[in-house]
Amino acid sequence: MKIITNYALKEFTKLFCFCLVAFIAIFLTVDFFEKVDRFAVAKVSTVTMIYFFLLKIPQILVLMIPVAVLMGVMLCLGIMYRNNEITAMKSCGISMNQLAYPFLLVCLLCSLLSFSIDQKIVPHASEVVNRIWELQIEKKPAESFYLNEKIWFRGSNSIYNIQVYQKDKKVFEGVTIYFLDKDFNLVKRLDAKRAQWVDGKWLFHNGLIQIKDTDGSFRTTRFSIELIDLPERPSDLEHVIKNSEEMTVAEISNYINKIKTEGYNATRYEVDLHAKIAFPLVSVILGLIGISVALGKGNKGGLAGGIGISISFSFFYWVFFGFTVSMGYSGLLPPFLAAWLANITFGLFGIYLFMNIPQ
Repeated sequence: MKIITNYALKEFTKLFCFCLVAFIAIFLTVDFFEKVDRFAVAKVSTVTMIYFFLLKIPQILVLMIPVAVLMGVMLCLGIMYRNNEITAMKSCGISMNQLAYPFLLVCLLCSLLSFSIDQKIVPHASEVVNRIWELQIEKKPAESFYLNEKIWFRGSNSIYNIQVYQKDKKVFEGVTIYFLDKDFNLVKRLDAKRAQWVDGKWLFHNGLIQIKDTDGSFRTTRFSIELIDLPERPSDLEHVIKNSEEMTVAEISNYINKIKTEGYNATRYEVDLHAKIAFPLVSVILGLIGISVALGKGNKGGLAGGIGISISFSFFYWVFFGFTVSMGYSGLLPPFLAAWLANITFGLFGIYLFMNIPQ
């Protein structure tokens, strides 16, 4: 059985790699022709354009690994049926479950690979891709890449309102800080045209400080430069202007805990957190469906039928997954269910098919 397993997995690996490379090439080709005019108009160098598309490969890998797994399984088992190899295995008393389990193990490894790429490579690559597109293609000013208009951030007994954050320089433009007492009453307000993080403290430029006196009036002091030590750091505000695709699971989880503590709605980030965990597991689910369909239908439909079934199942999963995630964003489904409903539905379907494989 070990020899048969090694042979089957070797053939699957070849087909999986071929399908994965083909899907990446097709994806990049379509994406290139959609964007090449924008690159030409923006007069972006060829080197930058190549760098841009190379950085998109990790995210494409995460999307295409499940499809390559499904098609690799269908093609591999279809070829083995066509060559009467599976028929010979059955005649030797080898059950189809024995043949299926090594494939499922490889599918699980593909899921772990997909998750690792999504956590280790995709966040940084996506950030650079977005930066190139914003700054060099859409020609937005450098500051706008980090701009989230009227950023509101709750700190320690304070609330920040920031117009622009230049992350690379750790500079804030248009800053207002409201200082509150334990009863949430305003006791001090700081307005500054600019704030910069210098040697562990905030350096404020061209502003004023209003401090509440005991009689309820406010005493105003203007300044050109003021160095103030605050508990908040630039890193505390960086996630406010980041997309979920630019963060790891741990970063999103920490950010969710923070904004929940501050009393803000974290629904969208909760959906994205569960989706980042749920989506890589689709390699196992689609692999289970592919194995069950291929072993269940035998050689009916041939290789063309296997390819058609693979594309169909992948398409239906993506549509269903995208639909439930959108419902999660809108609050129609709880975050966990929104991210996992597609996996649960297709997983139960795969288990049903697997249990009905003719032995």
